[in-house]
Amino acid sequence: AAVREYNSEDYTRAGYQRMTRMGHVDSMNAVWTHPTSGAAIFVGGRAAAEGPAASLLSKGITHIVNCTGDLDNYCEGEPSLAYLRWHVIEWQFAGDAMRVEQATLPEQLRFLARLFDFVQRALSSGGSVLVHCASGMHRAGTTGVLLRMFKSGERAKQATERAQAARPVI
Repeated sequence: AAVREYNSEDYTRAGYQRMTRMGHVDSMNAVWTHPTSGAAIFVGGRAAAEGPAASLLSKGITHIVNCTGDLDNYCEGEPSLAYLRWHVIEWQFAGDAMRVEQATLPEQLRFLARLFDFVQRALSSGGSVLVHCASGMHRAGTTGVLLRMFKSGERAKQATERAQAARPVI
């Protein structure tokens, strides 16, 4: 059985501490852009997620992936924005916060499929996606790399390098 050794608030606190040490960090950066439509996958932090909604919509963002368990869906009342809470650190348990035993591989793949389906719907309709956590470094960064791999077919090392080139704090 897997042992839980994390707390979402610990990740949030660590992200804010790292941001303080680093100084200025962009609120969001595009880590993947569709070659013809221009729809993009942005990775960012709380500052980006807080909006206002008009600011997100002006960048073409129609879908938001909240990779945390402890931050609000800040613009959830805006009907033009769709949300997915996808608590990435729950991957071993396939998103089931109450689970004790590690999920099977098929369950983990279904957990990933929720993310991929949500993002694909956005991109297929020409919308862009904001993937966020507290600082846009750890949880959202990991998710952004996963999405680069999904959309580009890149292997982990290449996807990580390219996502880091776009958003160095990943």
